[in-house]
Parts: sequence; structure tokens; C-alpha cells
Amino acid sequence: MANFDAVLEDFNLVNDNFYYDEAEDSTLTQLLTIDTQQLIMTNNENTEEKITAPEIVVSTSVPTVPVSVPPKPASQDSKPLATGPGRYDAPLAPEELEAKKRKTTLSTTQSSNNWTIAVWKDWAVFRNLQPQSFNEPGNPIPKDIGSFQSFEIMDYRLQRFVHETRRKDSKPYPPDTLCQISAELQRYLRNEKQINVNFFAKEDPTFAGFRRALDTRMRELTNQGVGIEKKSSDPISSQDEKQYWTSGVFSMNSARGLSNAVFFYNGKVFGFRGGMEHIGVMAEQFELGYNEENRRRFIKFIPRIRKNAQGGLKQSKTVKALMTPIIHFDQPGSECSIYKIYETYLNLIPRSGPFYKKPLEGLRFSAGNISQRDLKGMMKRFFNEAGISMDIRNISNHSGRVTLCSTLYNNQFSDKSVMSRSKHCSNAVRTYQRQDLELLNKISNTLKPVLPENKSNISGKGTYEERKHPQQDVKVIKHDSEANKENLDINNNIKSNDSGILKIVVPEDIKTVEIVKGTKKVQR
Repeated sequence: MANFDAVLEDFNLVNDNFYYDEAEDSTLTQLLTIDTQQLIMTNNENTEEKITAPEIVVSTSVPTVPVSVPPKPASQDSKPLATGPGRYDAPLAPEELEAKKRKTTLSTTQSSNNWTIAVWKDWAVFRNLQPQSFNEPGNPIPKDIGSFQSFEIMDYRLQRFVHETRRKDSKPYPPDTLCQISAELQRYLRNEKQINVNFFAKEDPTFAGFRRALDTRMRELTNQGVGIEKKSSDPISSQDEKQYWTSGVFSMNSARGLSNAVFFYNGKVFGFRGGMEHIGVMAEQFELGYNEENRRRFIKFIPRIRKNAQGGLKQSKTVKALMTPIIHFDQPGSECSIYKIYETYLNLIPRSGPFYKKPLEGLRFSAGNISQRDLKGMMKRFFNEAGISMDIRNISNHSGRVTLCSTLYNNQFSDKSVMSRSKHCSNAVRTYQRQDLELLNKISNTLKPVLPENKSNISGKGTYEERKHPQQDVKVIKHDSEANKENLDINNNIKSNDSGILKIVVPEDIKTVEIVKGTKKVQR
């Protein structure tokens, strides 16, 4: 039988007479049954089918089964639509595109935005009920800040909002909170309402009145002492960490103790923040390896999207540095090193999927994950189980990250070295640095008073003549019938009796005696 492709080419079947799909595995007999008036001369009396030219004989032992062939495309250049994955994604519906945009917003940011919009709405409802609002421009105040008819009216209302809004307990918001509320209102107008505003642009006079009102209110609150004390997470001290191991909260011999340990060291070693970074971490982000040059084993953590590393247009040049893997080398000779803790844990859980698995009895873990609710309270649970008081300390999951920065800072590491672990992209790393007691004591000792060699007059006691002539040998004896009664009884040189007469026996080397009664000198 002639070559299959050659036959088709000779008859110009591919381009002229029918649509040929190379993906189909059809027989020559099936193809020749198509358009038989042009291709085949049928002889009912013979057992063979003859074709004009070139002459090809096809045995009738292969049954001729007609097949359904799709019609020829209208254009020679057109091709059927691909049914599988191709170069481009399927078209996005408008609601799908908006959902993708909203998904890039952190849940904490979205929650903060919702809270701010609720604050504005509550204030607008209250303000609209006040008689003063009836004659003001732009009345009533819209519950949605994006519904103002002009920027002028928006600026007018914002000035009053920052001065009048308060917390639910009627206490004023701290200055930083007022600034945050203003920024979140701006973000809502930009992202949700597509209104291009900039409340804080100094060169833009549109909201100059609002900026001055906000600045005035923040100064007032600062002068009143509102918001001066910043609440921030406290670090975990070395004594706290020792107590974790001593009390069994951390352990290499139980799944629960091992799970607790990796949670804490994810903050102290790899700089995890307290919220979504613990919840969203995956097992495949951790790798174990060996460095030939350093001749030490290591554990490598590969960061993904974090609070300060979202990618996008603003971080197109810096996100790569923030996503650089963190490598922690093993400590040779250590019975319980960071590497051994993670190696043991990773060998007991699946190497892909959520990192935190529910611990079981012994050294076994469930296929289920630790709930978000349990993860959010882990650090406080460690303190309670270890019997450590939190009365005067602010302990949270973020304390692990604070411990990382404070530990490196107190050991004289540079800011650059600290940022290589914490992945800060600004000088905000300094807000995490806490001075330990040893360093504070050292600073206090360095700043102690510089005293003269003769320390007899450092208390400031004595008369002007005594301070003027410090070499003069003067002894001052004070008598207080109540406070110094015991001293009078045990001093052999001072004798008293019931008649109210005080007898003082003065040594021979004393040249001058002054008698002072109360604040008045009686005799010298």
C-alpha cells in the first residue's frame, strides 16, 4: 500500500476536499468513504473498488465504515479552538477581577478598614441629630464618606470629625490612632470608591484645613498625656526560656513539647510575626541541608508574602531582598540545637502542607492542623503552663520576634545584621530593640555621680561655715526626743534625766561646740 501521507498529498485531500485532523488515527478506507462521488468509482459487480489515478486497490476484507467528519473551516488559516490549557488564561468576569484585588489586602488591614468606616458612620448618625448640624453646610452628613458632593464639604466635616470623635467609653483616641483613622479613610476612598484624594499632601490646599485640625488635636492630646505610653510586646528573657525547658513546656520527647518549641523558635530564630505568618506557614518552606564549605548542617527557611513584603509595584525592587532565605547553622556539640529540634519535627510531619500539626501522645502528630484560635494564644499558654507571671508584662505571639531583635541588639550586632534575620526594610527594627537588665545596670553605673575624695560633706548637711572650712573638725549632734531616743540611750557621751536637762560630755580635742534647738542656733 502506498504511503498514507503521499496518497493524501496526491489527491490534494488535506487542503481541498475535506478537513483533516492529524490528531485522529483514521484508516485509509475510512477516509476514502468521504465524498465518494469525486474519489471513488464503484463497481457493484466487482469485489474491489477502483480509483482513477493513481490506481490504488483497497481490499474489501476491511469493512468500509462511514465516519462523521467535521465540516471544513470557513477560512484556510482558521484552526479549531484549543480545549486544553494554552498560552492565555480564560477571560475574567468583572466580579472575579474585583475579588482578586480584594484578596491581596491583608485580613488585618481589611478588618481595620471596616472598623474605621463604622467609626465614621456612628459619628455621622450622632452629629446629624445635633441642632448645630442643621444650619451647617452639607447637612446631613452622609454615613458613607464617599458620598460627599464636593471636597470642600468633605474637608469641612473631617475637621470636626477628628476633634469630636471618641472611643465608646468616651475617652479620647490617642494621637496615633487619630492619624491611623485618617489614613484608613483615605485608603477606603481610593480603593473602594475610586476617589483620588490625598489628605496628607502638604502642597495640596484641598485638605489644608483638615491637616491643620488634625495636627492641632494631636498636639492637644499629647499635651494631656494621652497615648504617650506605647503598648508593645515584651521579649522573652533567657530565664523564661530556661523555665520553658525545665517545666516541660518545651521537650524533645513529646509531640506537644516539640510543637511548642518550633512555634517559639519560629519567632526567635526566623522572625515570625504574631498573626498570619504563623497561620499561613507551610512545611515546604523549611529545608534541611549541609554546607560543604562551612562543614555544618543548616536549616533554611524560605519566606513568602509577609506583612512588609507584599510585592507589587511599590516593592518591585526590594521584595527580592526581603524574600531571601534565612539560613541557620547547627551548633556543633549541642545536645539540643535549633537544627535538631527542626529535624526531629520535620521528620514527624508531612513535608508539604500546613506546618503546625495537632500533637498526639508520644512523638506522633495528627493529620489535622492546629486551629487558628489555638495558634493565636500559644505564647500566653506557655507562660501559664510554665508558671511564669505576666502581671506587669505584655506577652503575645509577637514576643518571639521582639526576642530576636533584642537578643541580637544586646549582643552588639549591627542593625544590618538584625535586619538580615528580621527582614525589616526600614529603621522600624529599632522599635523592637529592648535593653536587658545587665546593659541597663551598666549604663546606670557609668552615669553615677563623680564624687570628691573628701566625702564628709556630700550629704549637704552642716552650716555654711562648715562647708566653707571642711578641714575644721566639727561634730554636730542633733537631739530629737522621739526619733533619736534610742541613740541617746546608747551613747555614753550624752546623758539625759527626767528634769529635761541634757548633759553632753565633749572630748578634749573639740574646739568649738554649737547648740541648735530646732532650726535656731542657741549658743556657740
